[in-house]
Amino acid sequence: MQKNYLQINKCPLCSCKTHKFNNLNIESYAFGIKKINIPRKIKIKECLNCGLFYKDLIPTKIFLKKIFNVHASSVWREKKLSYKYEKKQINQIFKDFNKKLNFIDFGCGSGDFINSIKKNNIIVSGVDVYKYERLKYIINGEFFNTFIEDKIISKYKYDLFTFFDIFEHLYSPNDLISNVINISKKNNSFIYIETGSSESVKNIGDWWYAKLFEHHIFWNLKSIKYLCKKNNLEIINYSIKQHKERMYMNKLKKLILFSLYFGSKLTFLNKILTRITKKDLNLVGNVYIQDHFQCILKIK
Repeated sequence: MQKNYLQINKCPLCSCKTHKFNNLNIESYAFGIKKINIPRKIKIKECLNCGLFYKDLIPTKIFLKKIFNVHASSVWREKKLSYKYEKKQINQIFKDFNKKLNFIDFGCGSGDFINSIKKNNIIVSGVDVYKYERLKYIINGEFFNTFIEDKIISKYKYDLFTFFDIFEHLYSPNDLISNVINISKKNNSFIYIETGSSESVKNIGDWWYAKLFEHHIFWNLKSIKYLCKKNNLEIINYSIKQHKERMYMNKLKKLILFSLYFGSKLTFLNKILTRITKKDLNLVGNVYIQDHFQCILKIK
């Protein structure tokens, strides 16, 4: 089992080894219906230099891809999420939305965002480790079937790079930013990030977002500032928000999920509800809290 995991001894963002830590409160992972055993207790370390939180044991890329290839289509199926909030932010960046623009969505999944933003004058490309069949009908640019940080060679230079719930998957953030800058239009390009906010939770070891198998690192304003300073980026906008799937969730579904979350806190109820729903209720979380952030960075 140990060969499927990497031990992380220093911060993936700044390489510092000085940290404090919390234990991740799980005995095993779940990815859809797949139970994934772990070889030992996992610690979540907080880097005292840059502020990034990171797990000290993460799956190898080979193991991750093996799990994705079997189960990703059921876990990350098309959800038809609303991107009204994101499109409003993007409209503010590109006030002249009628000119020709090149966008690339990292971790594009089945193409929900691409499909919502695509126009005749916008070339939209995608990057994902798993290739969905419907992408060939949606993407009008290029598709790169690879891990997020892997170097890509594109025939385009891009105006906008989007990362919706992707920055928590990274193994090497600086490699990613280097790749992004190489295919950008430099000082006319922007990076749009949405990810979990580690500063918005009391105990990161109990956070539903940290209990996901494919999530390795967790960001906050301090770590984003460090990323920008190291890579010559400028923060244009930063704000705390809800997870995009929960922003537009109907009230009844929210109430049901909150009831499951509350019930899961009681051990005997957790077992009963897990058996009935066939879901890992530790991954539900409080659907009412704002535990994510969005930020827009400018490449200088």
